[in-house]
Amino acid sequence: MKHSFCLILFVLGTSLLKAENGAFSDGKLLSVVLVFASILIGFFIYLFSLDRKLTKIENQIKDE
Repeated sequence: MKHSFCLILFVLGTSLLKAENGAFSDGKLLSVVLVFASILIGFFIYLFSLDRKLTKIENQIKDE
């Protein structure tokens, strides 16, 4: 798993370096990365809040 993650990062890094003439120079690639990061951060915040709510419900059930 760790090796595949490193390989993906390597491929993404080399593709970003090669994309300097195209979308990267126009700022389009940066926009895509920012939107993707925003969606990912929102997803993790949602999962965190859902986990807190479920833990609260589990504790209420244990107390009864």
